Parts: sequence; C-alpha cells; structure tokens
Amino acid sequence: MLRTRLAFLLGAVAAVGLVGTGCAEQSAAIRVGDDTVSEKDFLDEVQALGESETALQLMVGAARTDVVGELGDDSYTQPFVGYMIQQRVSLILQGQLAEQEGIELTEAERDEVRDLIEGEFENAGAQLSDLPDGYVDQLIDDIAISQALTNEMPPDELQTAFLELADRADVDLSSRFGEWDNDAFVASLQGQGQGQPISAVTPPAAPQAGGGAGAGAGAGSDAGGQGGTDPGSPAG
Repeated sequence: MLRTRLAFLLGAVAAVGLVGTGCAEQSAAIRVGDDTVSEKDFLDEVQALGESETALQLMVGAARTDVVGELGDDSYTQPFVGYMIQQRVSLILQGQLAEQEGIELTEAERDEVRDLIEGEFENAGAQLSDLPDGYVDQLIDDIAISQALTNEMPPDELQTAFLELADRADVDLSSRFGEWDNDAFVASLQGQGQGQPISAVTPPAAPQAGGGAGAGAGAGSDAGGQGGTDPGSPAG
C-alpha cells in the first residue's frame, strides 16, 4: 500500500511550488529556514488532498468525512490542517537534508515513482490524472527524495540526521495559522469551530487595499490543538 511505502514522509502530500522562495506578493504560511510556502499554495494543497477520497485513503488513511469541517465541503477540521502543516514542514526538512547530502533526482527515479503511484490509484479504482498536475509533480518529487535518502543512508543514520535537522530548524507560521512548537513538532492553530471555509483564509489573487479576504480568520478549530493528532479525529 502506498501509505506504508511512504512511512518516512508520515503520509505527507504536496502541491506545486511549495518549496522555495515565496513571492513578494504573497505572505508565507510556513517558513523553514530559507524555504517558504505561501498561504495560497498551502491552502491549495489542503484542498487538493481534502477533495480526493482516494488520495486521502492511500496517503493519510482517512475518509473525506473524517476531515471535512462543520461549515461545509470547503472547510476542514483543525487536526487535518495541523497534520498538513506538520507534514509540509517535514517535507521541507527532507528536501534540505537531501540537498545537504548532495542528492539530485533523476528522471528515471521520478518515472519509477509515477508508475508506483499510478498503480496504487488504479488498484483503488481511481486515476492519478484526476489530481492537479502540479500537485502530482510535487508529490512525485517528495516521494522520490524520500526513497533516494533511504537508498543513500542507513536507517539509523537517516533518522538521526533528520531529527538533528528538525531539532535546530527555524520554523515560523503565519499568525493566521497559529504558532509552531518545535519541541513537540506540531502546530498550535488559531480559530474556533470545526474548520473555516477555504475561501475565508485564502488570500486574493492580487494585493488589495485594506487587506486580503478573510484577514484574521483561523485555519482550524480550537487554539492550542495538536496538529500531530490523527487527521481524522474530531477537532477539540
């Protein structure tokens, strides 16, 4: 099962343009050292996974009904959003570790991973092409990097190197999403209720006078919730 093969990723998923220097016009939802994820890109990632029953089952082990918030299909529970933040931070660190080790992906490695994912989706009665192209491309890179690290480093050495990198990581979250607790390696989210609609926290496509849409809205429910909990568990 795909989820088992992605143990190092902790069931992570990704979307296009998530790692790298954020655009000046977009505020960063997540920053890990010099790598940033814009709020729009992060929310696109949450929505891409949250809308796919097959991807949720294969990569997170949850059903869509487990992660959708009380405010409708475009809202998501606090544990799910916190889970996504935690995994995005993990994936950025994974990429930084690969760079530190001098690992560069080949097209053959990417093709192998694409074949693996396509097979898993077909076995589940779905098509990988149903997901956004950019989401799939970044997902392939994330998994390929994980496999390359696993092939390059013994398990104990890999775990130690990752934990050391995580321990000294400089992680910041947008105030819209809460605060990062590096000791616990989780996000403490802002907001109330079972989830805010995506539209309430997604910034507009271009800067507008007076601030973006949903300014000050939280991404999840009860402040102080642990993002590292089961993404399908009730917020609270």
